[in-house]
Amino acid sequence: MTVTWAGANARRLARQHLHPDAAATASPFAEPGDAVAAMLGAHAQVLSAAELSVGLRGGGMTRTDVRTALWTDRTLVKTFGPRGTVHLLPAADLPLWTGALSAVPTRPNPFPENARMTPDRVEAVVAAVGDALTGAELTIDEVTFGEDGPAWVAAGDTDFPDAPVRGVRLLPYFDAFAIASAPRERLFPCAAWERALGGGQAGNFPVLLVDGVVAGVWHQRRSGRRIAVTVEPLKPLSGARLRDLEEQVERVAGIMEGTAELTVGQVTVGPHA
Repeated sequence: MTVTWAGANARRLARQHLHPDAAATASPFAEPGDAVAAMLGAHAQVLSAAELSVGLRGGGMTRTDVRTALWTDRTLVKTFGPRGTVHLLPAADLPLWTGALSAVPTRPNPFPENARMTPDRVEAVVAAVGDALTGAELTIDEVTFGEDGPAWVAAGDTDFPDAPVRGVRLLPYFDAFAIASAPRERLFPCAAWERALGGGQAGNFPVLLVDGVVAGVWHQRRSGRRIAVTVEPLKPLSGARLRDLEEQVERVAGIMEGTAELTVGQVTVGPHA
């Protein structure tokens, strides 16, 4: 079967309950643990960002619900997870993660000598990569597959949305969708690549999604219950998009249990380390 990137991206958004039309096909996650399981872990280096990531995938979920799951009910665990940094993981999935992460090779080359490429083959691969890169700047995916390439899909799980994604979303630091989506240059097109990636790394800026792709950055500053939200779109937003943005800012405020004030303008805060 052939799947377009737009269809794959729309399905990722729907599976994460971030698609504007997701509610039409499935209810939002009812419990923080369910949302975190679907995310394969919520990056928690900035805990407030993790709380917002989880809350955005729930129906009426707040940061208090996430904290209760973590500190009282113990259905979430805060520990080192993927990418060697702190994550929220479902307590029920902890054995799976412990086994998977402990199986990650730590030696420079985990394969037995008779299973490795010979020096001649290594030289041939390096030469082929050099030829492919001559006069071009290609990503790893492009070097591997060219324009498109094969990918796995679970047997029988082959439904992909036909309609394009429409709408606005605000995602916090290190949100799983922004970090994991690929190819990265499709999610961060044109000016978004320079503005919303910190040194080419996703997650260091909170991002504005418009119609399913990154179209700006944003920042929030809290003082008591007041949350000052600044959104920097890379292109002017239409009246309808501005109304969508105002709704999303109110949703962020509801999850974070505060009162939001929106400013559309330049974000002067740099990327998170």
